[in-house]
Amino acid sequence: MAKLTNKHHLPDIVARTLSLDKYSRGDSDLSITELIDSTQIRLLKWFYKSKIENDVVDFVWTKLGSWIHYFFEEANKGNNKVLCEERMFIDVGGYRLSGQFDIYDLTSGIMYDIKVSSVWSAIFDIKESWIKQLNCYAYMMMKTMDIKVKKLQILLIARDWSEAQSRNKPNYPKIPIVMIDIPLWDPKKTEAYIEERASAHKEAEELFKAKMALESSFDTVSPELTAVIEKHGIDKIKEFELPRCTDDEIWRRDTKWALMKKNRKSAVKLFTSEKEAEKRLASENSKQFYIEHRKGEAIRCERYCNVQPFCNQYQQEKKDV
Repeated sequence: MAKLTNKHHLPDIVARTLSLDKYSRGDSDLSITELIDSTQIRLLKWFYKSKIENDVVDFVWTKLGSWIHYFFEEANKGNNKVLCEERMFIDVGGYRLSGQFDIYDLTSGIMYDIKVSSVWSAIFDIKESWIKQLNCYAYMMMKTMDIKVKKLQILLIARDWSEAQSRNKPNYPKIPIVMIDIPLWDPKKTEAYIEERASAHKEAEELFKAKMALESSFDTVSPELTAVIEKHGIDKIKEFELPRCTDDEIWRRDTKWALMKKNRKSAVKLFTSEKEAEKRLASENSKQFYIEHRKGEAIRCERYCNVQPFCNQYQQEKKDV
């Protein structure tokens, strides 16, 4: 059980509200959210669960999302034209998987997923994880309910939407709710993806737990450990390292060089190389312009990952900087 802190000394009523957690993935081994995510993060959370710390303020935006989901569900109770918040289960690769879609419109065949996120997600950043998540839900619906989804959409509520910017910027959302189309995969593609992810999680879990068991002091070898040793071999277990998180999984932002203009907040243009940025700056031939170096970072690691202190990948990357 992770330790909860209240480092900002919020009132007890606030801390209690933010720490309330009624989420359950049901009788399953993995949720779809876990399946599509990093194996390293999942296994580090399992192993260090008693040492992980979360502050109650970290839950503000996730709780806001939960409350909005709740109101959508409550508002549509008795609406026989939609299905809401139904949890589905399938068995794949030795795992019982569960997934819960938000809203499915029985008339249009559209599956909606409600997201509370930055307005910039609507403009620039349709996350790969959203595509994978919704396609997995569509596949599960086909398998468990015999319903073929016709279309996938994100119903994005932009928590930082600005009315002033909506008037002044042509590509800025005009209202704080944005409908985003998500590409619908062929079911065979989704099935192959789910099987591949389940296999990756299963192998990493077996090898990691076996390695931890071998490194612990014990008098007898369990039947489960014996089976893993027979399956993978003792050398592979001893040499095993957790699979590194991908750039997508750690939300890596690349280093950029921005051509800036005085009295303007946004960049005139972004460049991936300093040389190209300097070349463009020279062509402007004006002291009104300058170059701003925007250092890349792994956003999730730095700001949102609670296993960061136990992660060898993160510690190594910090040393290499």
